[in-house]
Amino acid sequence: MRNSDVKTRLRIMISHFGITQRELSRKTGIREATICLYMTGKREPSARYLCLIADAMQVSPSWILGYGDDDKMERM
Repeated sequence: MRNSDVKTRLRIMISHFGITQRELSRKTGIREATICLYMTGKREPSARYLCLIADAMQVSPSWILGYGDDDKMERM
């Protein structure tokens, strides 16, 4: 997993859905500070947390990891 892909995809997703990191935290149960670390690329989400984020936002986990077109969010 490349941090730059994950942080970029999280930023795209949050912007596209018009939510905040706090709202993503509430939807997933992942601490807001942890999401902030993912957004800055300082930490990578575990498989479990990646799936929580993907499920909450109804996108493909592989899309978050950087597979597929950057501008085309792959829905689950």
